[in-house]
Amino acid sequence: MWLAILFLGVVLTVLHALYFSARVTRALGHVFPRTAPWLRPLRIAYRVIACSLPVLMVGYVVYALIAEPETIGPPDSRIYDYLVEVPFWLLTIVSVQCSLVVIPLDLVHLGLARLGVAAGPRWRRRRHALVLLVCAAFVIHVPARAAHDASALQVRVHEVSSRTLPPGLDGFTIALVADMQADQYTGRERLAQMVDAANRARPDLVLIAGDMITRPPAYIELAAEQAARLRAPHGVLACIGDHDNFAYRDRARSLREVRAALARRGVEMVDNDVREIRAGGATIAVILATQNYVSSIDRDTTRRLLARAQAADLQILLSHQPAARLIDDARAGGVDLFLSGHTHGGQINFWLPFLDITPTRIENRYITGEYRLGDMTLVVSSGLGMSVAPFRYRAPATVDIIRLRRR
Repeated sequence: MWLAILFLGVVLTVLHALYFSARVTRALGHVFPRTAPWLRPLRIAYRVIACSLPVLMVGYVVYALIAEPETIGPPDSRIYDYLVEVPFWLLTIVSVQCSLVVIPLDLVHLGLARLGVAAGPRWRRRRHALVLLVCAAFVIHVPARAAHDASALQVRVHEVSSRTLPPGLDGFTIALVADMQADQYTGRERLAQMVDAANRARPDLVLIAGDMITRPPAYIELAAEQAARLRAPHGVLACIGDHDNFAYRDRARSLREVRAALARRGVEMVDNDVREIRAGGATIAVILATQNYVSSIDRDTTRRLLARAQAADLQILLSHQPAARLIDDARAGGVDLFLSGHTHGGQINFWLPFLDITPTRIENRYITGEYRLGDMTLVVSSGLGMSVAPFRYRAPATVDIIRLRRR
């Protein structure tokens, strides 16, 4: 399945590179005729950068299937990052964002031209000039916004009220931390920024929605060190994320090392189990469900965990992915609060007037923020780190603080 997705991604990337390079250079040639000698080299340079990472990924997959290296993924190297990853992804985000605006403009112009309203050389020149203006605007905006989101961190406070909340839990505060994803981009300083923000809220309980690392095993200890700095009277609990399995080709080893590093520092990463907490004379049941790409909790296990938590005064379910089936089961099982991460708030949110477009919507309906689903409240954190692309665009990181209130 993943080979098919990779192949489709490579094909779409190449097709878009061909389209966008031809569209922009054609516009340049019409508006600035003196650029004609530079248009072909410009098209070639763009296509080389736009196709570099997909070609290298295909080569790496072939290598990995033959050589079976211990670790998976591209090299953990600053040289590789700045020569390949950063140029490719920055160019791709800019060009896709431009295309999402340029293509509708071209379609509108084509429709008007067929009606005889916008026909002739003058209108074509205006259309090409508008294309260049759109591209120039996003060439400035996209890197500026990505740079902002690389350092920004929003602390979102969610006031969750309930008539059935025990009086002793009125004001009980939970810090939801997700997708720490320690790697070469999300280092000690960035992780400390998230930890300090969570600690400033003085939470009673901290819950980590998985993904301690992105991939390289060298960052396991760093992630565990920073997680150990989280402070709460009722402790810190974590569920298992996707990337916690990806440090090594041997996924069991990867998860084992992540959990052991956390355990050495007093942070428990729980696999499909329930932890009970006594607070304010009440019982809180925290259901830690393993829902990720590697391991998906089955319905029988979900029902068993929900049954164990049924007698508690407050039921909280923590899961890495906000999977629709698990959300439905939790709601039917009487869960009060469903907490999750994984989405990165979309991570790359392309702009259209009155509309955000993110590939994350293919997988998840709930992208980020608070959702009221009957008697259950769902909170999806945008988390901190990044995966696949080393950028966030219109998706700042978040620490989510949930305060329980009695109505």
